[in-house]
Amino acid sequence: ILFVCKVSFVKVVVNGSSMNPTIENGSKGFMVKVNENTKIKRFDVVAGLYGTSKDSYIIKRVLGLPNESVSLIDNKLYVNGQEIAQDSL
Repeated sequence: ILFVCKVSFVKVVVNGSSMNPTIENGSKGFMVKVNENTKIKRFDVVAGLYGTSKDSYIIKRVLGLPNESVSLIDNKLYVNGQEIAQDSL
């Protein structure tokens, strides 16, 4: 039996500190390309094209999902009015 799967990787170098301490400035790695049918969940780390460049990506953590309200009050994260524990991040 032969299984064939198409997976596409992109090499990335992190430029910036917005994801510290999870991902540090200068970190290198690979990102798996997914399609629009991929299910994204809260707290996933995702990347998307940044600006007009075809090889520059912005990396962020998903906090809110469609139709949710996200707030940051006194350095505490709230989703739909419920506080999210910091250890979740």
